[in-house]
Amino acid sequence: MKLGLIGLPQSGKSTIFSAIAGARGEEKASRSDQLITTVTVPDERVELLTKVFKPKKTTHAHIEYLLPSQAPSAAGAKAENVVLTQARICDALLHVTRTFATGGLEPGSEADFWKTAEEMILSDLVVAEKRIKRMELDAKRGKKQTEEEHSLITAYRKMMEADAP
Repeated sequence: MKLGLIGLPQSGKSTIFSAIAGARGEEKASRSDQLITTVTVPDERVELLTKVFKPKKTTHAHIEYLLPSQAPSAAGAKAENVVLTQARICDALLHVTRTFATGGLEPGSEADFWKTAEEMILSDLVVAEKRIKRMELDAKRGKKQTEEEHSLITAYRKMMEADAP
C-alpha cells in the first residue's frame, strides 16, 4: 500500500515523514526531491502462523510512504499542483494540518484543511475537463464512446464546480 502525505507548507509533513522513517538530525531548509520510505508492519498473527505452518518464506505487510517534492518542476507550475500530481499514484492520502503556532501564524487547522481540499477539487476538475474534451474529440473522429463514462464524468464535474469534495 502506498500512502502520500499532503498538506500546506509548514504543516509538519516532513516531521511526520522523518518520524515514520526513523530519520535523525537536521533536515534541509528546502527540498526538491520526493521522499519515499517503506515500513514493515509487525503482526503477531503472521509470526504465529509461521510457527504453525512453517512456510519457506514469511512476508510481512509493507506500507510505503511518499512525501512529494515541494519545488515546482516546470516554470510557472504551482507547488500545490506538483504535490498533487505526484500524490496521484498513492492508494490513500494522509492530510496533515497545522495545529501549532509557527512563524507568526496561529493554528488554523480547519481553514488549512479546506484550503488543501479546494486545491484538490480544482486539480480534479482540470483532469475531468481534459477527459471530457478528449472524449468529445474522439467522438468527432468516429471512435466509439461509452455514454456511461461521459455521464459520470459530467456529473462529477458538476459536483466539483459546486465545491463538493
